[in-house]
Parts: sequence; C-alpha cells; structure tokens
Amino acid sequence: MLIPEALMRPPSFMATILSVACSSGAAPDADAPETSTSVVNAPDTATLDTGAGADSAVVIDPVEDCHSTTLDYVYAPEWHIGSAWIVTWVYDAAGTCLWMDWLSNGQLTREEYEYDSSGFLMKVYYDDGADGSVERIATYVRDSMGRELACEYDRDADGVADTLVSFTYDAYGNRLTYAYDGDADGVAESLTTDTYAYDDDGNVILHEYDYDSDGTIELRWWYTYDGAARLAVEERDVDGSGVVDSRTEFTYDDIGRLSTTEVDDDADGAIERRLTQSWSAADLLSVVDWETFGADGAFVAGRERYSYNEMNNLTHWDYDDDLDGTAESERDLAYYDDARIERDVTDMPGAFWERSAYTYDDARSCWE
Repeated sequence: MLIPEALMRPPSFMATILSVACSSGAAPDADAPETSTSVVNAPDTATLDTGAGADSAVVIDPVEDCHSTTLDYVYAPEWHIGSAWIVTWVYDAAGTCLWMDWLSNGQLTREEYEYDSSGFLMKVYYDDGADGSVERIATYVRDSMGRELACEYDRDADGVADTLVSFTYDAYGNRLTYAYDGDADGVAESLTTDTYAYDDDGNVILHEYDYDSDGTIELRWWYTYDGAARLAVEERDVDGSGVVDSRTEFTYDDIGRLSTTEVDDDADGAIERRLTQSWSAADLLSVVDWETFGADGAFVAGRERYSYNEMNNLTHWDYDDDLDGTAESERDLAYYDDARIERDVTDMPGAFWERSAYTYDDARSCWE
C-alpha cells in the first residue's frame, strides 16, 4: 500500500520567510503570498525567525552572484524546540553547483563539489564552519555511464580512506553486489547480493536478495507482465522459503493508465487493500480512493484529491482518511508566473504543518 507523501514526514514542521531582498532582483510583487516576497533572483540576504522572538533571528550575508536559496524553519511545539535551516547553493556560469552551505542552529557546514569532464560528481569536500579547512572527503569511482562503482570516505582528510563501499551491476544496469568495508582493510564487513532473471523483453521476472551473501536467499520477488509489458502481478516471499507470502495485482484503463492496485497481504486469495485511481481529461491524477478490508469484515475508506492550475501544475492535495468530508492532511503549492514553485505548504491539523519557500537565480536554478 502506498502511503501519502505527507504522512511519511516527521511531525511538527513549518517554515516561513520574514523578509528577503536581492540587489539584482525585481521589486516585490504586491500580489505575492503573505509569507513570501516575490523576487526574480535568489536573495542576497534573508532573515528567518526561529520562533523564539527577534533575538533568535539569523541573517545570511550576501552570497556570490545571488544564487538560489531555500529557507526552512522547523518548530516542534510538543517539545518547545525551535530550529532554523538555511541552505544556499552557488553555481558557475554553466549552471554546475560548486558548493552548498547549510546553516542549522548557528552551525555552518559547506560541501564543495568536484566533477569529471563528463559532469559526473567525483569528490565532495566537507568543511565544517566553512572556514576553508576540509574535515572530510568522499571520493567516487564511476563507470562510463556515471554509475557509482566505489566510494572512498576519508573521515579526517588525511589522504587515507577510512571506509570503502563498492558496487557491481549486471548488463541491464541492476545492482548485483554491495560491499561495505568499514575500516578500509580490504575485508568487507557487509556484503549483499542481488540476482535477477529476465524475460525475452528484458523485464525482471525474478529478483532474489541475499543480505549477507552466504548463498541463502532472504527475500524474493516474482513479477508478471500483461501483453503491453506493464506490471500486472508482484508476488513476495518475505522469508526466503520459496512460498508466496503476499500478492499485489495491477490493472490499467483503456489508454494504459494505472487504474487499480489490489493487495493480498497473506496470499490467501482475499484482498486486504485496494487503491483506485481516477484521471482527468488531461491525463492528470485527480482522485485516489483507498479501501481496507479487515478479517472481521471491518471496512475503512479514504480519499486523496488532486487539483491543478492551467499549466497542469499541482496546486492542491488533500487526504480524507474516513470520508467524512474533512481532510486530515492538506498540501497547497503556489508558483511563479513561469511555473517555478514558490511555496509548498503541508498541514495536518493537530499534528504538524510545514511551509517551504523557494527562490531562484537568473538561470532559474533551484534545488528542491
């Protein structure tokens, strides 16, 4: 069963911008949301209230070239804790991210990035305090397709790897092995193995997982496809016994959109959960109905609803977990005129709410 994104988040999140300003930005938009000042470029300066009053506000100094900045404020009322995050990304003229600064509760950390000629990330330098002194280094080895073959982690930046991680892949690009050598002595403390079987069209029909590479399978998945090569059935063996423990079936509408998902948790032929998806004329997901059937005949239903603007951008999502007409969770998104996201708000009454605001540089770069 899929869990709504909002329900998987930690509790008690919110964020709000008190003020933003950018020397190269446009004048504030009078119609912008109350919690954000509309700008063309990212802010040179930003002030964030951590919830404890003016004394707890933090001010970010101008960043080079006024590049993209995201501001988040976290407040957990049940613990009476307030904390602020401000993340800044700086780019070169080609739009490649050079470094990222992360300010959390007054602690500044910088990550600087190094790439190869193909643009693949090869090194990350960690500078605690952003004082020019590198404390840790991660070095990556990649194949010609950019897949990670190995990672060396130097915990004290002395030029000697302290931890090694390596991967292998099959011809289809699926990972075969993962090896973790925690002390870089050449002996892996953890080695997992995945094996796959494919049909003539290259679809995975069997996936087996051996978490300690001792030859004993701990997890197993079987996949069946319909005539259009769409996933029709997924069966799971959760203990490596070779017996199906759960079964999920997928059906599609006449034009190939996912229509229903039915889950049989114990593979006894009785459906415990059903998800039904409805689509708009523009092929946008509009409604998801959730149904849960208990062994005692109890039935629980819920509904997700999605709304979009004229540019087909998601503007509203809500979840009613008992079909009483009251949404237990809601999400609203606002956009700049060119469809870049400006604000993202999630609200769960009585539990938590989160608000994020996004700004951009002239190249429209923004990490989300």
